[in-house]
Amino acid sequence: MYGIYANTIDTDWMLGIRISSPQDFSFQVFGATDLIVDWGDGTSNLYSGNEVCSHGYATANYTMSMSGSCDSINFYNGTPTLLTGVLNKISNIEGITSSADLFQGCNNLKSIPNGLFDHALLISSFQNTFEGCLTLPSIPSRLFYNNISASNFQITFGWCRALTSIPPGLFDSNVNATTFAATFILCVDVPSIPSGLFDHNPLVTTFEQTFESCNSITSIPSGLFDNNPLVTSFAGTFNGCQMTSIPSGLFDNNPLVTSFNSTFALCDELESIPSGLFDNNINVTDFISTFNGCSNLKAIPSGLFDNNTGVTNFYGTFYGCGDLSSIPDNLFSNNTAVTLFVDTFTSCSLLSGSIPNLSPFVSLQWIAWTACRFDGYNASTLPATLKTVSFHNNNLPVLSVNQILIDLDTAGAVGGYVNLSGGTNSVPTGLGVAAKNSLLAKAWTVITK
Repeated sequence: MYGIYANTIDTDWMLGIRISSPQDFSFQVFGATDLIVDWGDGTSNLYSGNEVCSHGYATANYTMSMSGSCDSINFYNGTPTLLTGVLNKISNIEGITSSADLFQGCNNLKSIPNGLFDHALLISSFQNTFEGCLTLPSIPSRLFYNNISASNFQITFGWCRALTSIPPGLFDSNVNATTFAATFILCVDVPSIPSGLFDHNPLVTTFEQTFESCNSITSIPSGLFDNNPLVTSFAGTFNGCQMTSIPSGLFDNNPLVTSFNSTFALCDELESIPSGLFDNNINVTDFISTFNGCSNLKAIPSGLFDNNTGVTNFYGTFYGCGDLSSIPDNLFSNNTAVTLFVDTFTSCSLLSGSIPNLSPFVSLQWIAWTACRFDGYNASTLPATLKTVSFHNNNLPVLSVNQILIDLDTAGAVGGYVNLSGGTNSVPTGLGVAAKNSLLAKAWTVITK
């Protein structure tokens, strides 16, 4: 039991405080029972229940200490910037079940002791624990070594902008972890991810934004998620990182994933996507902005989405991929459940070729592929659900412009919107003009040259 550990420790938990001008130092405690705070200036107070612990200090450096029992301690809802040091492991404090927000906003905290939580065995949440510790340069390798009960590592080190590394094996003991959402978000000086970082976390369900905006990361270790079969979301996981490639089979052991929303968005050094990257992710429903802003991406592998038959949304998937020049044949042939192709290739300024046949997409509602160089269109049987169409700023010849208008008119939808203006798109003629007039009579907004 936790109390057995606590009672064998002689030293109370000690923290350093720097007061540059006379002021109050404060923090919150929850579920306290006979919690003694020694303020380090000859005074102390006893706290119980949920309380704000506050003390007025003169200008000086102080070492405060505490002992007793509580559920959690929170320096964030107090004066976190006055806390400058954690001098030993959490000691002589029983019953702590959460360290959520513990040191959040302590932006003058420059070090933490190894094994800080060794005697706090009941902790289940490390959410926001060190978020915003802007001057913290390193993480001790055994920081969470005894915290087997911990399940939540959401934003644990978010915005730790001085952090320069992640120690190997950091989470090896945390076998009950279920979330690593935004754990290292905006750790801008972390250059790499240790191999096997999540090997011992089989219950994880989300890696949303885990490394988002870690813009010094230049590679992803192979097999990083091999032991995480329950993951359902990789939304934003590597958004803004700077790797040039993605390891083959990165998601092979994650069959339950439903979302790759922005997974590699703004990875503007990314040049290639491995074949079969999503082959085993048969439950995916969206690829929203997955590669949005990958401006150096050269090509899309054939069959990339062949096994993702439940996808309904390709909103912004390759938006702004300025080096893409072509789309593989039949890229979306198996994705017949799609309803949204909004901005899928918008601003892919080198992308040419024909717009694929849209007949398979019987529930399509919206397609907008603008600011590209599409120079052809395959005649399609369009669904009556399709009410928003934009191929603005492309290079569509007159036959393509005419055929798009004819196919929309034939579909019979009422009250839609179509924009075929801009770029070198042609002016409709003949049957195209007749189809345009028919659409206008059906309360469509029709914009052409």
